[in-house]
Amino acid sequence: SDRLERERRKPNLCVMNVPESVSEEPRERGKDDLQVCITTLGMKKADIISTFRAGDTPSAEQGPRPLIIKMKDEKTANFYSMNGRGKKTTSGLYINRDLCKADRHAMFMVRQARRQNREQAS
Repeated sequence: SDRLERERRKPNLCVMNVPESVSEEPRERGKDDLQVCITTLGMKKADIISTFRAGDTPSAEQGPRPLIIKMKDEKTANFYSMNGRGKKTTSGLYINRDLCKADRHAMFMVRQARRQNREQAS
C-alpha cells in the first residue's frame, strides 16, 4: 500500500507556514490558497491542478495547516521543490514533496541517527 501511496503523491507538493485564510466560505479559502501559490510562491496557474489543506481546522494556539498542491505532473513538482530537496522561500514558506507516512518516518530516523552521530563525535 505504501507503493501505491507514493505513486499517488508524486505530483504533490507540501507547503508549510502558509497562513490560513480568514474567509468563512470554503470556496473562497481555496481561491486564497491558490492566490498565495501564484503570487508568493511564483507558480504558474497552468501548472496547478488543485490545492487543499491537510488536517483539521487548527485552534488559536496551533500553527497553520500544511497546504497540499497537486501539480500537473511529477516533473513540475520536482522543479518547484528543487528536485525533491526542498526549498525555503524568502517569505519563510517551506516547499517540499508530499511524502507518505512511511517515508516521513524513514527520513526522521535518518535525521535522528545523524544527530546522534554528531553528538558522539563531539
